[in-house]
Amino acid sequence: MLTKKKIEQQAIGEMIQQLQVAINSPTDDHALQTFSKYGTDSRYYLMVRGWLVQKLSGVQSRLAVQKSESDRKMLIAEVNALKQAIKAIDLE
Repeated sequence: MLTKKKIEQQAIGEMIQQLQVAINSPTDDHALQTFSKYGTDSRYYLMVRGWLVQKLSGVQSRLAVQKSESDRKMLIAEVNALKQAIKAIDLE
């Protein structure tokens, strides 16, 4: 039998997995929905925003040194998606 604590732990684990998928592919159609779903919950806002800011920083660093135009376009799309996600949870 699952206790209330176990159910809560399972829900948090599922949330982390969903966020991990979204952070690894921020340009995916469902990523923004996932960020909004958890990032607008005051219990998780700081954690989600922190992950988004860290990912954005890493992508911007890669973009700064990328010479390939096709790779730059992909990184620019990621930067834009991450900025949109941060804006979406900040405005909520």
